[in-house]
Amino acid sequence: VCVCVCGSVPDVDYVLTTRELGHLMRIEHVHAPSLPTSPFDNPMGTGTGGGMLFGVTGGVMEAALRTAYELLTGDRLGKLEYHEVRGLQGIRDAEVTLAGTRLRLAVVHGGKNMRTVMDRLRRKEVHYDFVEMMVSHETLCVCKCVCV
Repeated sequence: VCVCVCGSVPDVDYVLTTRELGHLMRIEHVHAPSLPTSPFDNPMGTGTGGGMLFGVTGGVMEAALRTAYELLTGDRLGKLEYHEVRGLQGIRDAEVTLAGTRLRLAVVHGGKNMRTVMDRLRRKEVHYDFVEMMVSHETLCVCKCVCV
């Protein structure tokens, strides 16, 4: 199963500016000073640090490994810097044992390298349990494909 995300998916669906909010409040006769006070929201929620990894090649895999570990063991992984799956080398493969299960991983950067790995998989020269592929286009669009 492969899932690919590229520039066709917007980062933001809709935006409501402060000016528009004020206009809507006037239309609905909402008097802001008469509204009850409340504590500020945390709009980003509580972060795990996994989101910081998504923008780097190998980051999605590293975040997925963290999540899998926590789901399988019930324990938090703590600080993990899995350097074997990070970086811009064209093709990186590694093995990791997660909760007693050995996994073969590959992280691929660049379109030419994607073809190489896909051809190797097709010819059954290699076996991977998890493949992350990332390519940056000249338009600065970043595509991520995750195959499990």
